[in-house]
Amino acid sequence: MSQNLLVRRAIALIVFLVSLAIWTLSSDLLELIAEQEEILFGLYSRQRFGQLFLGSVILWTLVYLLLSDMKFDRFMFFKVLAVTSSTLISIFAVILGSQWLLAPRYVEQQVQETADGIDLEGIVRHRPPNQKYQLTWNDQPPTHRSYPSAPPGHAPVEIELTTDQYGYRNASALESYKIVVAGDSYVAGSQVSDHQAWPVLLSEMMDQTVYNLGVSGSDPQVYLNNFVQLGLQFKPETVIFMIYEGNDFKSTQRDVEEKKEVSLEEEISVMTKNSPVTAGLRRFSNQVLELINSDAPVPDYETRLGWMPVGIKSNSREIHYSFKPKRVSYLYNTYDEFQRSSEWDFAADIFRKMKQVAKQNDIRLLIVYAPSKPHVVLPIAEKDIPAQQLHNFMTYREKSLPAPDVLKQELLDRLNSQEEVVRDFCEGEGIEFLSTTNLLQQQTGAGVQTYYTYDQHWTPKGNELIARLISDYLQQKSDL
Repeated sequence: MSQNLLVRRAIALIVFLVSLAIWTLSSDLLELIAEQEEILFGLYSRQRFGQLFLGSVILWTLVYLLLSDMKFDRFMFFKVLAVTSSTLISIFAVILGSQWLLAPRYVEQQVQETADGIDLEGIVRHRPPNQKYQLTWNDQPPTHRSYPSAPPGHAPVEIELTTDQYGYRNASALESYKIVVAGDSYVAGSQVSDHQAWPVLLSEMMDQTVYNLGVSGSDPQVYLNNFVQLGLQFKPETVIFMIYEGNDFKSTQRDVEEKKEVSLEEEISVMTKNSPVTAGLRRFSNQVLELINSDAPVPDYETRLGWMPVGIKSNSREIHYSFKPKRVSYLYNTYDEFQRSSEWDFAADIFRKMKQVAKQNDIRLLIVYAPSKPHVVLPIAEKDIPAQQLHNFMTYREKSLPAPDVLKQELLDRLNSQEEVVRDFCEGEGIEFLSTTNLLQQQTGAGVQTYYTYDQHWTPKGNELIARLISDYLQQKSDL
């Protein structure tokens, strides 16, 4: 046996051992569970698994070449490069091409630059028109290897979702409506059936027509765009914009400008994400790879993050609520920090445009504030949340944090900061403002499940409470 062959086999053995060793590099399971990310084989994030798989294929190919009789010259290099490149290009082409087989979940169109004397930017957004969907919503952890001994969530909800000729969640479209409501998934009614969404309940309670312009994945700019482009044609007497603090202050002017001209890279990324091939791989991952080792114990979870999902006890009942670290970090701003932020400057400008549109069209404007789940839950469960575990939880989003006891108190003190900024702004601008926070905190503390356990949205009961609150407010103000 030649010395050259011995060297090649020795190198092949080393490369093969390295290809096995890299699989011992598991992901941070505690972080993945806190973020509710998928965990494959009970050990790896999807990204880490993809990196390890691709790295192994490359290393195993190298091992094969080292053990073969092939000569390593420049021709061999170009052959391997050509085969590898053509294979990757073919796979990528199939993924992108298959995207055209699926109807889009949402339709987005560039908004007119000006409408009704108001400068608009970004997009209008809605679902495909004239559709009806039926499904069952199960309130359970979104991933298989989730919270150890995960408590049960809300009972299953049978959902019927109907879109009208414009692609919004209404049984049909009339020529005019007394009230138009706009917002994101909290208005559209995520995870509840048509008859359970609060705009429908509001219509029944007030015996007035209500048009729902809500659409998931939107922000205040889209709320305004949708209302100006479509809602105004219904000639409403009242418009309600619901502002959700969990997402609505995360968009900036730069985000809107970027949406005007999407780069090729972004288009390819979206197409790849929406491809049925990608969806099929995700289903395979969810139904096969995530199940493997999903019941294995999670070391140190109880001592480091055991407070989540947080339980709220009332009488003999305990209801649990979960949320991600980002939902908490969003609330960790002082009044002054939020008021000075570019996010708030942009949102405030949109609110002024909402006011201008309403005034020009002689429409009553009401801004309703919807708090995120931790804003409602944390004050109620304060005594049962260990400061150190809360600190551990937030470090996945905030790296520079004070000592645990200081952090906990600061967080609780700052929970209302964003809402107070919006309230004060509305009072200064003469805009009607209605908060849902106190009602949700009172009812949640009393044992009513207002939010789902494993989803950020309101339950059917939560929607009912919101509808009653808005109905009572509108009727009381009308009587004055």
